[in-house]
Amino acid sequence: MKKEILSFFTKEKIILILICCIFFVGYSYLAILKHINLRTALFDFGLEHQVVWNTANLRLFQSGVEVPIYLGDHFSPITSIVALIYKVIPGDFTLLLLQVFAVTICLPVIYRLSQKYIGYKLFSFLLVIVFALYSGVSGVLLFDYHPIVFAFPFLLYAIYYWLVKRNIRLVVLLFVLATFCKEDVGIFVAGFGIFIAIFERNRKALLLTIYGLLISFSTLFLLIPFIRHEPSDTIVRYGFWFTEKGFNWELFKHPRQIFNYLADEYKLVYLFKLFAPFAFIPLLFVPLIILFFPNLLINLISNSTAQNSSDAQYDIMITVGIFLSFIFGLRYVKNLHKISKYFSKFLVVLSVFMIVSNIMILPHSKIVKEYDAVLSHSRLQDYQYIQSLKNRIPNNLIIATSNGIGGQFGDREHLQLFDPRWIVYSVEPDIVIVDKVENNNEEVRNRIKEKLDTTFKLYKETDSFVIIEKKELNL
Repeated sequence: MKKEILSFFTKEKIILILICCIFFVGYSYLAILKHINLRTALFDFGLEHQVVWNTANLRLFQSGVEVPIYLGDHFSPITSIVALIYKVIPGDFTLLLLQVFAVTICLPVIYRLSQKYIGYKLFSFLLVIVFALYSGVSGVLLFDYHPIVFAFPFLLYAIYYWLVKRNIRLVVLLFVLATFCKEDVGIFVAGFGIFIAIFERNRKALLLTIYGLLISFSTLFLLIPFIRHEPSDTIVRYGFWFTEKGFNWELFKHPRQIFNYLADEYKLVYLFKLFAPFAFIPLLFVPLIILFFPNLLINLISNSTAQNSSDAQYDIMITVGIFLSFIFGLRYVKNLHKISKYFSKFLVVLSVFMIVSNIMILPHSKIVKEYDAVLSHSRLQDYQYIQSLKNRIPNNLIIATSNGIGGQFGDREHLQLFDPRWIVYSVEPDIVIVDKVENNNEEVRNRIKEKLDTTFKLYKETDSFVIIEKKELNL
């Protein structure tokens, strides 16, 4: 038995396990550090946490921050599975740790795919480290919690079992679970189906394309509007392309205007951050672009700077596609007759470029930015005060908070955003908690004054917070 265990733990596996452990501990530490320094907001940690908490307590997908039923915001049935785990291990940190774990188990897949198609163990380990530090990974892990993060392992393992293990039943299950993480995951599944149909000449793979397109378009344009009783707010992010009458076809008469919109400096920096760590190899082979281009285009044509930043949750499918196209692109280079005998030297040069480019990008990454923000302004005492305050507030009361501290109140049945005024609630809150550090502007102060002049009274004001309650309450 001991010999079998020792033979299992080869030097290769030990290194991979060590990298996974460092990744999990490092990102867990940063995510928790961010949370306890009040840097997880109502949008999105508080909102997502509330949905999980309500679902765990049999109020399925109940929300209160933006829409009454979360599925009217995003198609993420995977939340029900997360809620089962949360029921056993409740708490803010559970969601953060689950999120990091979901990405941690992707590292071995990156290594195995690299080994299969490229070879060279040292380079495969380097690729795993690049993945660990990549903006598409750090962005999602250090920007609150989002159920779409579970698409990472579902997609990567589905691809692995298709390409390596040929376990079609498991592949189908994993792809279906991936599309249950968010409404736009099906776009990636559709692209992968086309890729397989072309490169493996497997027409059955087009069934993935049909499924992916059907589930994405039916959820985005039928299910979500039906539950929400209005079009999805996702469409608002594409206002450049639409008028009140529909798609603005007049834009194509002004190609320069479209070019200026797409070639905005912010978007060019975004593209650089995505492709520079791979020496732009994913862009060199046009047939491989199908793996990431549809989801990338969705981000590029959006008005939302969050979708063009690589610092949020919008790049998961793009990240998977870029890594795959990079691996297949290198395999193509390796098989070129004139280059094959120099391939090992080529990998050395490429490795140096990847290391240097990642070092250049790292200071602008979510990892450094979030850590610097916490170091420059620790709010541990404020976090402790918020926790003690939460224990004194009955769960049946409606709480309205500033966006910045709303991430601390996800385990409440009724939760509202106090600022700004773009969400109109039909029921007035019982308690308002405003963060003076992040939200001490004139509009917020005037709104507090309005409430104090009518049906509210001051509960407490500290250096960091203003807390008001309805006059009939006595916390």
